[in-house]
Amino acid sequence: MAFQITDRCTACDACRPACPVTAVEKGSPLYAIKADVCNDCSDVLGGPRCIPVCPEAGAIIHLPKA
Repeated sequence: MAFQITDRCTACDACRPACPVTAVEKGSPLYAIKADVCNDCSDVLGGPRCIPVCPEAGAIIHLPKA
């Protein structure tokens, strides 16, 4: 997984329904991305769906693969 939800998350729920593989889950208080499910939207034309729909800059970040 190369995406992470940070403490800037406001739990607005915009990212969860946007995820094509249902990798985003509600947490308390922050949402989380299930590493074993997230495929980095590698099969989705146009790339990740979670980052563009998030209204809070920096709440979802892309981590480079090591």
